[in-house]
Amino acid sequence: MQQKRQQVVAWPLRIVTLLFALALSACTIGLVPAYDANLAEGLSGANKQTLILFAKLDEGASASEFKNYSGEYAELIGTFSELRYRAAARPMPPLASRLAKTKIFESFCNSKDNPAACLNASPAAIAQIVDTLRTMRASHHAGDLTPIIIGGFAREYESAIKQALTVESALKR
Repeated sequence: MQQKRQQVVAWPLRIVTLLFALALSACTIGLVPAYDANLAEGLSGANKQTLILFAKLDEGASASEFKNYSGEYAELIGTFSELRYRAAARPMPPLASRLAKTKIFESFCNSKDNPAACLNASPAAIAQIVDTLRTMRASHHAGDLTPIIIGGFAREYESAIKQALTVESALKR
C-alpha cells in the first residue's frame, strides 16, 4: 500500500518537474546585448577597407606619401568610431545590469571600473582599433612606415578586429 502511495505522489511530482523544466527552457535569460545586424555589417565593411589599406602599405610608405592616404585614415577612424558608439549604446538586459553591480561579477570580469564591459566587449575592441589606426596615421605623418612597422600595426589591428567580429558573430546566434 505504501509503495502504491509513493507512486501516486511521484506521478504528479514528475509532471510538475517536467512542466517546470519546459517553462524554464522557454525563458531566455539575457546577459549580453542584443545582436545588431547593422553593427556587424559595418564592422565587416570597415574591416575590408582596413585590410585594403594594409595591403596598399604592406611594402612600406614614405612620409611624403602620407597625403595620399590621409583621407583613408580619416574615413576608417571615423567609421570605427561610429561603430564603437553604436556598440556601446546597445542597452544591457536588466538581469545583466543587476549582476554587473555585484562583487562576484566584479571579480569575475576582473574590472572594478566597468565590470559590465565584459558582457559587451565590442566597444573596447573597436576602441583598440581606433587607437591603432590613429597611432599608425601619426607614425606615417611623422616619418616613413617600413614593412616591419606596418606588420606590427597589422597584428594589433587583427587581434582587435577578430575579437569584435567574434563577439558580434556570437550575438547573432
